Amino acid sequence: MIFAFPGHIDQIVEDTKTQTRRNSDKYNVGQTYAVQSGRGKKGDSRGRILITRKWSEDRYLDNWISKQDAEKEGGYGVEEYEKLYLKMNPDWELRWCYEFEFWETESILSLIQAIADAKKNPSVPWSTIKSQQLRTEKQ
Repeated sequence: MIFAFPGHIDQIVEDTKTQTRRNSDKYNVGQTYAVQSGRGKKGDSRGRILITRKWSEDRYLDNWISKQDAEKEGGYGVEEYEKLYLKMNPDWELRWCYEFEFWETESILSLIQAIADAKKNPSVPWSTIKSQQLRTEKQ
């Protein structure tokens, strides 16, 4: 997923930007995506984002961003965010909102290892391995 606006990638890594709005609904809840500074550029090596929630906002129903969501977009106020969005997307009618978590590369690699371990030892329920791994990595 591209985040070309200066400072947004660092905000994502620091967990101060946890939402984004797009004109496309191509991103899916439960999927991870590389964090890129531009089209065709390599993803940030520090990690990926996991989409945790998705919804739409309609310009003509006055279904615009809330104060809390503007803050999650990277510390914006409502008017400040809407002006920026209109500047970048003047013809928007329906936009897709994505809430996400940043997952560090090391956490992802540990989770992959846990999956591999679970496949080697099918007698241990996956839910047990997954919950233990996630608790360890998020501490």
